[in-house]
Amino acid sequence: MQFNMQKFLILIVLVLANEVASQCGCNKKKLMTRATENLHVGDMLLSKADIAIINGFKHHQREARAWPGGKVSFAFANDFPADKRNLVKQCLNELQSDLGNCVQFFESTQGPHIAVHAQNKGCYAMIGCTGERGQFLNLQNPWCMNSKGTIKHEFIHALGFMHTHMRMDRDNFISINWRNIQSSQCFNFVKCEGCIMDGNYETRSVMHYSSDAFGCQQGMNTMIQKNGNLIDYNHNTTPNDLSMIKSLYNCR
Repeated sequence: MQFNMQKFLILIVLVLANEVASQCGCNKKKLMTRATENLHVGDMLLSKADIAIINGFKHHQREARAWPGGKVSFAFANDFPADKRNLVKQCLNELQSDLGNCVQFFESTQGPHIAVHAQNKGCYAMIGCTGERGQFLNLQNPWCMNSKGTIKHEFIHALGFMHTHMRMDRDNFISINWRNIQSSQCFNFVKCEGCIMDGNYETRSVMHYSSDAFGCQQGMNTMIQKNGNLIDYNHNTTPNDLSMIKSLYNCR
């Protein structure tokens, strides 16, 4: 029997296409299932309390999320490269200055603090002050340190904030393309029913994902603005980002 290479290649393409399709899209009913265990969602490491907030079981307890007195301690783990530590410090100094010292960052291991790692596991952080000695924040080298915006984004998670596109009012400003989302990443697009996120909705927020975030394939948009425009990732904080942080830390 003669081997037909063209038909064989077409078959491979169809199989791969079906495989991609099977991994595409979100089941909204499944998303409504209440999660009860710790969950790694995108760049957020969520606790049971965080998931309860997302599911609307309790409102965002602002004081409980904030670092006492706005004083945030952090320390570099042994796996964090020495030549990137000044970059992180520079980002924190800029954020502190932009906030008018409303929040202050100190390098210390005394009491609750953020342990800054550089494991090969991406960029992610825990939400708000957990009260732990060494709560996890990861900045994979070099991918998470190519942009100051990424570093600030993760530390703003650690200050107590989730993503802008999780706001309850997001449908007034953006449209979610559920069919284009990687099936394993659907939870990144649920609304946070118990969160309080202040101010105007800004697609330019450093806490907002870009249009192609978690798309099934390159060029697939998972969310767009209501006017049809795409959302680019902003690499710096906006005035409303800063105002939101100041509100949580009672610095207005």
